[in-house]
Formats: sequence, structure tokens, C-alpha cells
Amino acid sequence: VATKDGRACRARTVAVATGLRDELPNVPGRRALWGRGVYACPFCDGYEYRDRPIAVLAAGEHSDLKAHLLRQWSGDLVLLVNGSFTLGEAEARSLAARGVRVERSGVDEVLAGTDGRVRGVRLANGSELELEAIFTNPTFVPLTGMLDGVDIRGPEHPESRVWVVGNAGDPRANVPVSIGQGAAAGGDVAFALLMDEIAAAGRV
Repeated sequence: VATKDGRACRARTVAVATGLRDELPNVPGRRALWGRGVYACPFCDGYEYRDRPIAVLAAGEHSDLKAHLLRQWSGDLVLLVNGSFTLGEAEARSLAARGVRVERSGVDEVLAGTDGRVRGVRLANGSELELEAIFTNPTFVPLTGMLDGVDIRGPEHPESRVWVVGNAGDPRANVPVSIGQGAAAGGDVAFALLMDEIAAAGRV
């Protein structure tokens, strides 16, 4: 492993657990409020905002499905159609049937309250919409650029001597899944090193 400052590290195995970067929709204010009212996962954070005014900031495909997921926790829900997302007529009817409002004006800015958390959005038409939480679809970018050009076959092929775990290998992995993958990789690494030692002892 070569580092940017010129150092080189040698090892018999490598575990890559570098995670990922969330690339958020290009709307002013959303980055500063990430985790402070702006979220990605309805299952992780939706329940805490039950029965409160929340929105889905459309980004990429299936944004309407995220709104359907959140509808189980709140009836005060709006889908903010923004950017390149296009809502079809059938999808719009399905949302309306479940009481989800659709706002097509576009979003100019995510607004913060005095407590440093989300208080709403400013729409492209100049009006403001009060909200307590906004859910969106970030683009998940695994932080594995250092592996470019390397033949990495992943944890299912330990003979490669490189284990890729957590979000570095699976953008959908949540914390418990990543912990489990890390624990399994740790066991695989220990076993691989033990087999090395046994083989080396047999050659003496």
C-alpha cells in the first residue's frame, strides 16, 4: 500500500473499509443540514418525524417510492419535484390516492432554523414551505479509488488477500450489516494468516 506522502506499507492481507461519500442534490443549504433534518433513509429516520410535516426532495429514479414509504409515518407529506426528476401521470395519481401532495415549483434553497436544523424550503416561485424533515436520494460513491487497476475479487475470494467490507463494497449496507461484514472478514483474515503459518511450519 502506497500513501500519498510517499510511504509504503507491506502486509500479508488488506481489509478495505473506507465507506462511501454521499453526493447530494445540488440545492443550496442541503449539505449544511445533512443529518440535521435532511436524510436519505426512511427506515433509519422516518419514525422520529411521524405525524410531522416532511418532504421528499426528488432526486433520481424512484423518488415517488420514497414518498410512499414515508406515508406510513406521516399524512403531512409533500413530494418536491426538482431537477431532472420527471413524475409520470400514473405515479402522480398513485401519490394523490394516498394523500401525498406534489409541489412542482422546484426548490431554490433548504432553510435552517435558529436551532441549526431544517425549518423548510424556499420554492422557485418565491414562497416558503415549512417542514421538519426532508428525505432525498443521494448518489452513493464508494471511496475505493485507490483500488483502480487492481484485480480485487472481494471477500468471497479470500485468495486475493484483499477483503472489501461495508459501504466500500456494498453501498446499501447499513451499520449492522457493515459490522457483520467486518466481523466475518476479521475471521477470514485470521484464518488465512493461520494457514500461512501452518504451511510455513511444514516447510521447516
